[in-house]
Amino acid sequence: MKNKLLYVISILCILSIGLQYLGTFSSMELWLQDKVMQKKATPSEKIAIIAVDDESINQLGQWPWGRDVHANLVDTITEGKPSVIAFDITFPVESSNGDADEAFAESVKNAGNVVLPRYGTFERTSTKGTIEAVEMSEPFVILKNADAALGHINVFPDEDGAVRKSLKYFNYKGQPIASFSWQIYDLYMKHKGEQADAAKLQLDKINQFHIPFTGVPGDYEVISYASVVNGEVEPSYFKDRIVLVGPYSVALKDHYPTPMDHQNLMFGVEIHANIIQSLLEGNYKHELNWMWNALFLVLMGALVYIIFRKAHVGISFLAVALLIGAWVYLGKMLYEKGTIISLAYVVIFLSVSYIATLLLKYLQELFERKRVTSIFGRYVAPQVVSQILKNGDEGLKLGGTRRELTVLFVDIRGFTPLSEQAEPEEIVEILNEYLELTASCIFQYEGTLDKFIGDATMAIYNAPLLLEDHAMKAVQTAWAMKERSAQLEQKLIEKYGFGVKFGIGIHTGPAVFGNIGSKTRMDYTAIGDMVNTTARLESSAKPGQIIMSERTYEAVKDRVHVQSLGEISNAKVGKITSMSGSVKVRKNGGEKLFTAFKGMLIAQGDTIVIASSGKAKMDLDIDKEVSIGPSTELVISELVESVEAESGKTTITLLGGDVFVHVKSKLKGDSRFEVKTPNAIMGIMGTQFAVSYKKDEARSGLFIFEGTVNTSPPARDRDPLPVAPNQQLILEGMNPNLPQQPATLNPADIPLFTLEGMIADQTAKLLRIY
Repeated sequence: MKNKLLYVISILCILSIGLQYLGTFSSMELWLQDKVMQKKATPSEKIAIIAVDDESINQLGQWPWGRDVHANLVDTITEGKPSVIAFDITFPVESSNGDADEAFAESVKNAGNVVLPRYGTFERTSTKGTIEAVEMSEPFVILKNADAALGHINVFPDEDGAVRKSLKYFNYKGQPIASFSWQIYDLYMKHKGEQADAAKLQLDKINQFHIPFTGVPGDYEVISYASVVNGEVEPSYFKDRIVLVGPYSVALKDHYPTPMDHQNLMFGVEIHANIIQSLLEGNYKHELNWMWNALFLVLMGALVYIIFRKAHVGISFLAVALLIGAWVYLGKMLYEKGTIISLAYVVIFLSVSYIATLLLKYLQELFERKRVTSIFGRYVAPQVVSQILKNGDEGLKLGGTRRELTVLFVDIRGFTPLSEQAEPEEIVEILNEYLELTASCIFQYEGTLDKFIGDATMAIYNAPLLLEDHAMKAVQTAWAMKERSAQLEQKLIEKYGFGVKFGIGIHTGPAVFGNIGSKTRMDYTAIGDMVNTTARLESSAKPGQIIMSERTYEAVKDRVHVQSLGEISNAKVGKITSMSGSVKVRKNGGEKLFTAFKGMLIAQGDTIVIASSGKAKMDLDIDKEVSIGPSTELVISELVESVEAESGKTTITLLGGDVFVHVKSKLKGDSRFEVKTPNAIMGIMGTQFAVSYKKDEARSGLFIFEGTVNTSPPARDRDPLPVAPNQQLILEGMNPNLPQQPATLNPADIPLFTLEGMIADQTAKLLRIY
């Protein structure tokens, strides 16, 4: 027992050190450090925040404001003789009002203590050491020449989205670019006649330093921008203060989670205030080297080995709890002294060691039986579960496996009219009876119940265990469903005057099956083109009809009687190539919403429904790629006759939301794409354009990145209006006269998801401006 205990503790200790080095549980580590180490303090009175808030926008007009408004603000603040004035607002290009630009630059120059932001763009990957920017967005020329200092406002949130560190500097063309907050602090120290000492900062491998936050969002005193320019605040209020000006409205999208509060987001200008206060107070923190943290794990391992070897179970539990509490308290004390140690890995190691050491063998056996039973008990017959448990690893291989399978889809025909007449309780009861019938038939012929999809069922054969003659088993299942559903159908006819029937599709072919999903949610299922084909066979089946593919028929043809239906065309289809969040598909004008998946086939008549948290990308025909933004609904109205066609039109009807379209060039023939809103928008070969339709406002927006797109008005007697590259057209309501002519592309009007999708292409610059 002693040797086994030492072996277990040693393995867990080595594993913990490895996981710590790799940062496997970094999210837990950061969360625990946030809870234990960060604490509220008193905001510094040396810092004042002037907020571009909703109240100011209501009073001063739609954002962005004219540069003369900012000039007025700078002049007003300067009268109070502040130490530093800093704008957390970018001014990358000149405005349409040159006089206002010059007035703003003149005010900045006269103040002599204004810090303005710049923004760097980086490669997607970076090695350890100083980061090198590939491009830089800076204030327009006359403004840049007028300010006292420039500082970058780049933010690198942690993997959970929270901002915990500030990037001291990065390089651009071999020159160091200091941070916005550091430049403010440096200018403030010069105002006091002192020198800022950068050597005191404890920088990490990419030159970031830890931010000890002072408080939660809203702790700093905030003054409305409009209150200052309207004279409601005396300029003397800003005397000798650091004055920060920045967005303070959710609509301006400059807010982040912080260690103090992950739910209530903190505006960027407040984050700068926290950074500056930590610099003013000399509140510097440094993270302990991972090797010291590894040594602590080894010492903890030796200690728990002694305790577990000699102590009773209850005493061991108490000892582990005390060790965890002491370690957390030590982390809190060291943080106040300026040192950050790892907390989570010691806590995890102690907890896991206790459980693993005392109950390892018992829990392993129990967990294995429960794991297999819980995974497959809902999907396969009890005798199959027993065989899996009996055969162990030889009888089951979890994960992705490619094998020839037979897949069966069965759906209830006529269920929608029935649901309109029956009570909700009766509907559920009827549906459960039908689904119980399908499940029992699947289990009877040794199939695996993959999932229920509303009133449909999916089953697979020849997985997880090899099943002899699996195609015939699926056919037998389908026939059993057809025969046994007759009694239920008669029951519904007697009660409601009509019944429902099954439509069944069966196909055999290669597929990948296994546990597929995320770390938090997995399903045992099969994926591949053959699964999509089976679903199409089922959707083509009439009530009471069983349709099998030719490949399935070849496996059972000597034992069944069939009637040939000919070929079911697969020409008019597209495919979802990527997706995230909630994406649903309503097939061929039906009412039922199916959960979409990568590789799902999309046919003419299908409706795509994207939730506010979702995005998707799909290929239509052979040469058209469509990216779909959040909160979007569209219908695939028309596809070309076949993928071999040299010409043809693809049409989608945008019911609301945003799409980005890329119509690729073809070697021969033409290729047209139409997005229908109240004004039809047509693209041709080699075009890239985005369409945004706000249904409530009856407002269509067209944004052109490549090629020329013709916009057809509702009035048939008017010629199409061409919109050229780098132009946009905003159409209001149903006015056939198209009152607004094409204008220069304006990043502020382009849907954010489109900007994000164009980062690697033409809109990279637009995104930085936005």
